[in-house]
Amino acid sequence: MAKVEISTVESQQNIKSLKDEVRVLFRHMQDLNKVFNKHIALAQSLSGMLTGQLEPAERKVAAIAKRAESALIRQARATNAAKEKALNFAQALKLSGATQQQQKFILRGVEQSLKAYEKRMSSGVLTAKQFQVAQDRLNRSFGSGKRSLAVLTRR
Repeated sequence: MAKVEISTVESQQNIKSLKDEVRVLFRHMQDLNKVFNKHIALAQSLSGMLTGQLEPAERKVAAIAKRAESALIRQARATNAAKEKALNFAQALKLSGATQQQQKFILRGVEQSLKAYEKRMSSGVLTAKQFQVAQDRLNRSFGSGKRSLAVLTRR
């Protein structure tokens, strides 16, 4: 019977030792869980920060694209208006009574300016200054043509 008592004492000690080991393992698991939760929180925080940074960038890109689209539409409208103006000028020149040779001479300068203007306007998005310079060059050409037409009609 002595052996049974020893084994009971040993069993109790083994049980106590196992309980201690389980407690230690449980504490380690709690520590690991805390570290894991911190990593998750950090990942979520970084994800939120990146999303927060991307949204303004996406809005900025969209705004730039919208401005570019507006500029291209403005340039296309200006080109169409210039073509219309050139057609009206050519019609006025024909009605002026100028000879074919005079008409060709006057229209050549206007047509060259119009081609350069169309090329510039279709080259991509222009800054406001570039747009204005192109407009001014075309207007100078039309002005020169109108002055030539005025000289012809005075005769």
